[in-house]
Amino acid sequence: MIVNDLHRLDPAQRPTEVYQRKEFVDALAFPMLTTSQIFDWWRAEGWSAVRTAVLGRPHSGQMSKLSTLR
Repeated sequence: MIVNDLHRLDPAQRPTEVYQRKEFVDALAFPMLTTSQIFDWWRAEGWSAVRTAVLGRPHSGQMSKLSTLR
């Protein structure tokens, strides 16, 4: 799940983790990501990390096709 919260804070001041309580995070059935995490991966051209986060699995064959289009 992608969470975009704390709108009143500057993005640089927002926490990197959505939830802080370890027992709650450990009980989640799926990963929780912030939009700033995805933005940081995008900014660093971490396409594989973005794709895996959004789709849940890497697509290595597709990545090689995209890199040759540049």
